[in-house]
Amino acid sequence: MEIKVVDVQSHVFPKDYAELLCKSKSKVRGTKITENKYAVDYFNGMYTFYIDLEKYEPDLILEKMEKSKIDAGLISVNIPTPDLLDEELRLVGSQICNDYIESLCNKYPKKFFGLANIAINNPTNSISELNRCLQKSNLFKGAFVSSHINEKNLDDPEFFEFYAQLEARGIPLVLHPTVPAWGDVIKDYSLIPMMGFMVDTSIALMRLILSGTLDKYPELKIVQPHLGGILPYIMGRIQEQIEVKKRGNANIKKEIKSYFKNIYFDLVSPSDEAIEFAKAFVGSKNLMFATDHPWIEMDSMVNYAHKMNVSPEERDDIMGSNASKLFSLKS
Repeated sequence: MEIKVVDVQSHVFPKDYAELLCKSKSKVRGTKITENKYAVDYFNGMYTFYIDLEKYEPDLILEKMEKSKIDAGLISVNIPTPDLLDEELRLVGSQICNDYIESLCNKYPKKFFGLANIAINNPTNSISELNRCLQKSNLFKGAFVSSHINEKNLDDPEFFEFYAQLEARGIPLVLHPTVPAWGDVIKDYSLIPMMGFMVDTSIALMRLILSGTLDKYPELKIVQPHLGGILPYIMGRIQEQIEVKKRGNANIKKEIKSYFKNIYFDLVSPSDEAIEFAKAFVGSKNLMFATDHPWIEMDSMVNYAHKMNVSPEERDDIMGSNASKLFSLKS
């Protein structure tokens, strides 16, 4: 039976992973502030990300889910993703994250399903870790990947075998923002999380399309977070550039909007207008409820979702049916 309300973006954070971040000396470096609080420095002072483990407590998540009438959540470990760690720590970081996710899914069956956190900048290790996650349990439903992989673009051929494995197995690729490699130009005024995240994920998806990667893997399903970033709002310009001026179209085989058939948006953007705009762009069958907990309160996103101008059938699709089908979830 399909699950009625599914949160497709909810985050957890294992303490062991926070401790591992403190051993990293390259692109990200963790510092322990108190027993449950950590600071993570990105790119030698470009941005500092703060982690409060108490906000990620599973019991707190479940309490908020019950209060907000959310039936199940797809859980992932929030940024920084393991690909940014020192090379010798990446696989260890992935394994720590995925073992923790699996333990929560086993402890709270039908409430939590997992997204595998995988450092895909080592092709052999990434596929090995994907196999480990998928073979040991039926609890992992997607692969969680940042908008760039240690400053490499997602259309880099190094990652193609990983995408091929996902496509062959019917496993969705779930994108998530991270601090942009170009973030130095917007490091002031909190512009990195405010705007940079949305721009970076949008560029990442457009590179996957315009490089021909999605023609190479036409059945690969992708979840684009935060209502598609900036893409719905500038698609007119994108189409005009590609289809009228014939710019950037050398590697693609069809009209730009047709690629969005296999691209799903999550609902996370606290704006009635943005939700309506994205729904009109991608359609109710490709839109999925999400909260981005702990960064946005669950009940807040539920309230936004309830205000959507949709039919009862469309509401059921967005709140849970679409996610249940895409990720093969059953209650």
